[in-house]
Amino acid sequence: MLPEAVTAPLDFLFKNAGMKEIKPLFSTQPAAFTRMRAPAAARESVAVLSSVAHSTDESLAGYNLVTIDPKKVTESLMKRMGASDAIEIVEPMPARYVAAAAVDPQLNLQWGLRAIRWFQAARPDAVTVRAAVLDTGIDATHPDLKANIEAYVHTGSSAIDIIGH
Repeated sequence: MLPEAVTAPLDFLFKNAGMKEIKPLFSTQPAAFTRMRAPAAARESVAVLSSVAHSTDESLAGYNLVTIDPKKVTESLMKRMGASDAIEIVEPMPARYVAAAAVDPQLNLQWGLRAIRWFQAARPDAVTVRAAVLDTGIDATHPDLKANIEAYVHTGSSAIDIIGH
């Protein structure tokens, strides 16, 4: 059982901020329990305990990513969560996805592309491209990635993208 100092802020987020899930960031355990059929409080407890007990590094233990309704992220909510003795740091992390409907109209003004002769380079068929370099993890539910992730290997770190890259 988690102490009241930990459960109270989580209960508040669930009841007042539309908390959808909580995921441990640096746990070696799979995040399947975030979708388990159990009361919200049980899922919260399992996630928090996993983030502490199964951390890849003691200094990273206890870090969790909480998903709430973006419309509920207010300055007062951030202050309230930050005032909790059980919460060391709280910061909003906006989801950032490229949503361009057309080619960048200023593409020809990007000097770096001209410097590497991008426009003259032969383009490989996208079907044959099978590698990606990701610096902060992945959003496995993103429509562009959902059906295309073969593996995510980053020893000692979770595949969860906490930055939004």
